[in-house]
Amino acid sequence: MKHLLLFVLLLIAAINGSAQRLSDFYNVTSTERISSIAHSGDMLYVATRGGLLLYDTQSSQTEVLRHADSGIGDNELLYVTEGPSGMWALGKNYGIDLINDSGMTHYELEDLGISEPLFIPTCLFEDDDHSLWLGGLFYLFHITASETRQYTTPKSYVSNDWAPYTMLRNKEGELMIGGMDQWGEMNFCMFSEQEDRIITLSKAFGSVYMMAQDSQGHIWMATDDGVVEYDGTQYHQFVEGTKIMALAVDENDDVWFSLGMTLYKLFKGEPLSHWTIPNETIGFISALHCLNGSVYAGTTYDGLFCFSNDKFIPITDPSSYLGNDYAISGCVDQEGNYWTANNRMVYAFSAEGEAILSFAQPNNTDYYVKSFATDKDGGVWLNYQSNDTCLLVFRGEEKTAVLYSEMPFSKGLLINEMAFDDQNRLWLATESGLGLYDGASWKRYTSANSGLKSDGLSCLAFDSKGNVWCGASVDGNSGLYCFDGTTWKNYNKTKNPLPMNYVISIAIDSQDRIWMGTGYIRNGNFVIGKEYGGGLTRFNGTNWKTWNINNSDLPSNTIMDIAIDEKDNLWLATHDHVGLTIFDGIDEFVSHNVSNSGLAHNEIKCISLDTERHRAWINHMNYYGMTGFKYDYSGETIEIVQNDTEASFSPDLQLFLPQGFSLKNQNGRNRIVYLKK
Repeated sequence: MKHLLLFVLLLIAAINGSAQRLSDFYNVTSTERISSIAHSGDMLYVATRGGLLLYDTQSSQTEVLRHADSGIGDNELLYVTEGPSGMWALGKNYGIDLINDSGMTHYELEDLGISEPLFIPTCLFEDDDHSLWLGGLFYLFHITASETRQYTTPKSYVSNDWAPYTMLRNKEGELMIGGMDQWGEMNFCMFSEQEDRIITLSKAFGSVYMMAQDSQGHIWMATDDGVVEYDGTQYHQFVEGTKIMALAVDENDDVWFSLGMTLYKLFKGEPLSHWTIPNETIGFISALHCLNGSVYAGTTYDGLFCFSNDKFIPITDPSSYLGNDYAISGCVDQEGNYWTANNRMVYAFSAEGEAILSFAQPNNTDYYVKSFATDKDGGVWLNYQSNDTCLLVFRGEEKTAVLYSEMPFSKGLLINEMAFDDQNRLWLATESGLGLYDGASWKRYTSANSGLKSDGLSCLAFDSKGNVWCGASVDGNSGLYCFDGTTWKNYNKTKNPLPMNYVISIAIDSQDRIWMGTGYIRNGNFVIGKEYGGGLTRFNGTNWKTWNINNSDLPSNTIMDIAIDEKDNLWLATHDHVGLTIFDGIDEFVSHNVSNSGLAHNEIKCISLDTERHRAWINHMNYYGMTGFKYDYSGETIEIVQNDTEASFSPDLQLFLPQGFSLKNQNGRNRIVYLKK
């Protein structure tokens, strides 16, 4: 009885234990795309797509605050502004941060009383009374300590896509608002405290992207139709017919604005002076800020520049960070380095996130690196596509090219996934069939010479018997294939409980169970959305089972990638802004997202696991970079099952099993099972 009582107490004390521990997060992001610049003292605060860039204008030292290492809520920042409380940073997805001498404070929009589902924040302003004005799509919010008030345009229909882009208080203390309005009636307006509403001041200048005020109280605006000066009663227009996105006024009341990568200085009554940033990308100056006699220019692809003494001095090196376009694949080499690429560069990162190798991609925007694989001899393969090259192979310092002339595929081959089997043979899942390289020669399997019903293949994996399992791509309508080297088997939703015939992702566990994520196709296009997708499907060779948002705790029906660790846990790249999901293969789904972890973003494209070193890498969708972290099972849990009721606790505790219980290993999980009589 004493032992049974101790057993029960331990059981109660350790309910809801978790087997996976994720730690040591770091984000690899790019500061190349800049949206806003502000300053406090001599420090510049720069809102970028890869975190908050801090630049000390006196010492020239830079620092980037990213979500994983600083606690800032969002890596993609839209706006920065200084107020009485400190420096405010507005994130696109994950709320607002206040940085001051007390540290950093994070606010989610819901915490501020904002729950509008269509609201997308764009700009922020803090008043002297510490109240906040938050502008975004459809709405302007005024947030005080006691309440949050919502304002919108006088129009009653939602099709009026109004959004404030910039705010300031004029010399009279009135809140001036510049932005976008598809009807052209609310591009430039003012908030009237007396009438408690927004009043339009718009003229036919189009959207207002940026505002600045000179010492006389005149407001200068960057608009769709040039630079506009408003003196409180009249408008004066410069460089008409030109869309101006960025503008600033310096200490001498000189007006600076940009067109493309060219910086202009406006002297009243004098010709324009201009200087062009030397750049290799097709971008433009997106933000301007004047401080201490210098002009700071933020760009869309080349980071931050300082313009001083008629010269542009680069402050950041955007090519050293993963950015510009999302990386959609990667692999881990034998040393534990992670290889990935965007559409400009190929990178290798150490386990700690340091870039140890980088080189340029071919100048081919249609076919950039989207597949990696590591062979049994330590070589790293990537589909580096140029005029004559399809694959590059790295072995230490040695680099070898595989030419199209050596392969049965034509130039421009779209490789969706490639991997090596246990015999060290390379297999390619492509839009032109299945490829096989045995180290000496190539084979190509297509709908014309094999059991494939269509040539498009999206993914592949191998079981312990050496069978190749392939999923049909968007253009295919055939579901799942199994190829043993001679015979093909096809499984589709017509004859099998496969939810959908487009197999987005595939992985095979230690028990040879096939796990798949499937997708919905409409008019030949992959449709993403929480209600779409086929969920997670398991096939053990005989039986099928599918988990989805309706019958389980799976948070999304779209599974972009699947990785399986040494415990047969499934790591799911779930879509719909829900982050990383880890599934034990039975019934437990654990979600990791920006709110509860160091993930750079909640949208995930692919996952790579280094089970030897317990490291994981995640590539995010749509420019959001990469997250690396460590996982471990030092707190592995033992489950207790009694009459279909489960709980868990740490095996490190002293345990006395009462009569009728026994320790078993099921599906790689230690379980204490009550033996029913």
